[in-house]
Amino acid sequence: APPAAGEPLTEAEFRRHLAARRDTQGAILEWLNLGPCPCPGMEGNPIEFQAIDESGADPLEGQTEGNRNWQTLFSPVPHALEKRFCHSTNYVAYNYINIFSPADQDAILWYANDEPVKIWLNGTILASRGGTGFSTYKELPVRLRKGRNRLLHKIAQTGGGCHFVVRLTDSGGNPFSNVTCTTGNVEPPLIAITPHSTGIKGNPVIEESVDHDPIRFLTSAIGKPHLVKVSWFPN
Repeated sequence: APPAAGEPLTEAEFRRHLAARRDTQGAILEWLNLGPCPCPGMEGNPIEFQAIDESGADPLEGQTEGNRNWQTLFSPVPHALEKRFCHSTNYVAYNYINIFSPADQDAILWYANDEPVKIWLNGTILASRGGTGFSTYKELPVRLRKGRNRLLHKIAQTGGGCHFVVRLTDSGGNPFSNVTCTTGNVEPPLIAITPHSTGIKGNPVIEESVDHDPIRFLTSAIGKPHLVKVSWFPN
């Protein structure tokens, strides 16, 4: 159910509300992405190329590692990296997310991919395997600790597509109602969100542009909530 009018929400609660409305079955849609990281001399097995401190990964958006920056990746699943990286081959890419849990609790990581992957949770490697296929999920029972948990997903690209999906559920396979996944390294703060007009008169959006995936706009309503509605009509 939508929140009651005037009821204060945390950003974490708002994210969980949106995830439930999207019916993503626990899929993680938002990541920090680093890549492509070329793997010279490792054409046969690029997944073993180590471009960063993998077990200690704890990035922030915009942080530089090597000659690449960690950037937000947000899209429906499966995430398709080949377009993002202009169909490059023989590389690895890293995807990172923080998972905030209110208590120590059991969980299941479900993952599917069409290329080799490695997965770490809090610096411990949990999986290292080849492609599973788009609709074939592998499951990893894990233990979330109270507070922040660091999840790192690494995928190699050898040719063709480069897709992946990661879902996080409770031990019964149901999406969590009390766990938040976010690219920030601190739990989202309390933000008062109310479903009424912000009091901005006229049209505060001064300039906007849409180019493939990014939507950019210049606004005079600094610090106010913005609702962006997009309609897509395929040609």
